[in-house]
Amino acid sequence: GVIKGIIFHQGESDVTGATQESANLWYQRVTRIYRSLLEDLNLSADSVPFIAGEPVYSEYGGACGSAVQWVDKLPDYMNREMGTKCCYVVSASNLDAMDQYHFTSGSYRILGNRYGKIALEILHNQGIAGVFTSQTDEGCHSIFNLNGQALDAPQQGLNIIDGRKYYMTF
Repeated sequence: GVIKGIIFHQGESDVTGATQESANLWYQRVTRIYRSLLEDLNLSADSVPFIAGEPVYSEYGGACGSAVQWVDKLPDYMNREMGTKCCYVVSASNLDAMDQYHFTSGSYRILGNRYGKIALEILHNQGIAGVFTSQTDEGCHSIFNLNGQALDAPQQGLNIIDGRKYYMTF
């Protein structure tokens, strides 16, 4: 296969209740892991983005909600350290929690779609994938969902159109 991005969603206990100093150590560790993956796999930060997800927000019952502020600042640190725009954050805004650490199954699906949307937007900017914004886009011949089922028209979310992945927003 071909690696087109790295998705990162960890237990946020490392930065829950963190100070700026401890958050900086976390930024360094995360960046070191990303850099090591790139080096080990002979990849480039210019073409393999790092996409981090926020934890459950405090107002939705998340015990690690204070980590959101640090996750949100991760791109500032990583992009500077890597010398290119390589890091992005997926919002957990308005996602319900099952318990203090985990999203509900429905919220996980929404979070997954958010990861996919960001990844496909990045791939689109690299000329690898497309992002449709309406059902009026022309030129579709074969349309499939991610389960390989043929569709009559693109649906909200991820679609495979003429062999390329697209994220549909209506």
